[in-house]
Amino acid sequence: MIKIRVKSFIIYVLILFSYISAFFPNEEFRYYDEALGIICIVYLVGSLFMRKTDAFTSKMLLLLMSMSVLGVLSNFLFELQYNYINVLIDLYLFLKTFFVFLSSYIYLRNTKDIDYLFDLLEMTVKILTIILFTSLMISLIFDTELARYDVWGKFVNLKVFVFFVKYPSLLAVYVGTLISILCCGKKNNIVYIAMNIIILFFTQAGLAYIMIFAFLALVYFFKFNKRIRWYHIALLVLGGTIVGYNEIATYFFDTSAARALLFRYAFVTALEFFPLGTGFSTYGGSIAAQQYAKLYYQYGFDNYWGMGPNEKGFYLNDTYYPMIIAQFGLVGTILYLVLFIYLFKQFNNVSNVNIKISLMFILIIILTANLGQGSVMSSAGVLLMFEAALLYKKNGSNLNYSNAAQ
Repeated sequence: MIKIRVKSFIIYVLILFSYISAFFPNEEFRYYDEALGIICIVYLVGSLFMRKTDAFTSKMLLLLMSMSVLGVLSNFLFELQYNYINVLIDLYLFLKTFFVFLSSYIYLRNTKDIDYLFDLLEMTVKILTIILFTSLMISLIFDTELARYDVWGKFVNLKVFVFFVKYPSLLAVYVGTLISILCCGKKNNIVYIAMNIIILFFTQAGLAYIMIFAFLALVYFFKFNKRIRWYHIALLVLGGTIVGYNEIATYFFDTSAARALLFRYAFVTALEFFPLGTGFSTYGGSIAAQQYAKLYYQYGFDNYWGMGPNEKGFYLNDTYYPMIIAQFGLVGTILYLVLFIYLFKQFNNVSNVNIKISLMFILIIILTANLGQGSVMSSAGVLLMFEAALLYKKNGSNLNYSNAAQ
């Protein structure tokens, strides 16, 4: 009889709902990741009072709190957002997934709890993989709402697989969360990984192809190296740029595209409000879009299709980095870079090869996906950050891993 470890089972149920809300979205789960984020904040604050933190947590919190203070300070200085409820909501949305990461990192202490939780997640991920792959095969043969012909697809004669997620790029990110767990399994999961790579291919999203390239490149790099070197990063950037050139060209070089405009005026904003930026809920985020920030009128965004007020502004929070650049300015953007450089260094020191591949893969997904969507602030970010915390802590487990990805 398998003994249930209550502590692990509780967090498993919470994350299981995140998987369900991601792959099978509905109104009942619309605000689930926000609720989960609040639970994590309460736990994290309690842990701080009980001094359950270590140097890693303290450094992460210092960087996050420094950015938060800068953002709120800019709100007071420049008064581009008078409603401080909006400021607090935007602050929470920014911190939410990072707090999921830190609270999970603190919560997962016991090796047996970590291993038990991972085993449950690995089983769940395999079931999800089978459901997705079966749905893909059926959709390729029969007409279903889970796949469609799309003029925006890479291959117009092939169906684009969207599942219940509806958005190919977002589905690709969710599939990436499955690969990250499968890569670290106790048993050889190469068949399940291959199934997910095929699923990624049929999403026909540029992000999906970047993910496929990045994952296979990481597996190859770590076959011969213990750590990621600067030239590996250069090759990943070069290869990813080639694979996702069409999307990257649209983001940065198409002057009429919403994302390119958001990037362009993010730098304009950062220079105008040098060096602190404009503060929370003023540019690039969901709250700035809902309240239609003052800067959007100033920049004439209301004259562009998809960038107007209310329901006309569906492109306004379609990316993430412009929000960081504009709202946090030079100082905050540097702190944000330091945060991810610090995570990279920590993950690069992980001893287990498969865990290192997964952690690096998660970082790449986050950094790449945020070029085109605010994934790190959504349910996708919750899953990615939770898995990063779990795998980072699991590196200390006594289990003997097989090379699932190799």
